Amino acid sequence: MYLYILGTFNLLLSEVEGWFSPGRSNNGRSISPKERILIFLMFLASNSLGWISRYGHEMSAGAVHGCIHTCINVFSRLFVKKYVKLPTEDQAKHEALEFNRLSNWPPISWSAVDGSHIRVTPRIRDEEPFWNR
Repeated sequence: MYLYILGTFNLLLSEVEGWFSPGRSNNGRSISPKERILIFLMFLASNSLGWISRYGHEMSAGAVHGCIHTCINVFSRLFVKKYVKLPTEDQAKHEALEFNRLSNWPPISWSAVDGSHIRVTPRIRDEEPFWNR
C-alpha cells in the first residue's frame, strides 16, 4: 500500500514541480515543491495550520499558509481545466429542472455540495437537527 501511495505522490510531483517558483525564506532555506505538497496534504488531513507548525516542521504559520496558497494556485491552473467539466447553460437548466421533478426542490440554480464541514455549537435543546449524518 505504501509503495502505491508513494508512486501516486511521485506522479503528482512530476506533473507539478516545474510550476512552483523558487521559495524565499528568512533562514535562507528554500521550501522544495515536494515539501510544499506534503505540507498542503497535511493541512488537508488536519485542517490546522498550528498542528503543522508545531510538530517538527519548524515553519511559521505564515510559511505554512504560503505553501497552501501556492499549491492551490498550481493545482487549480493545472488540473481544473483538465478534470473539471462544467455543463453548458442548457445542460445546467435541464439538470435543475430534472432535479426539481425528482425532489420537488425549486430549480433555482445549478450547484454542487462542496464537502465542507462547518463546526457549529447549537443550543442544547436544538442539537438534533445539527447532528452529522
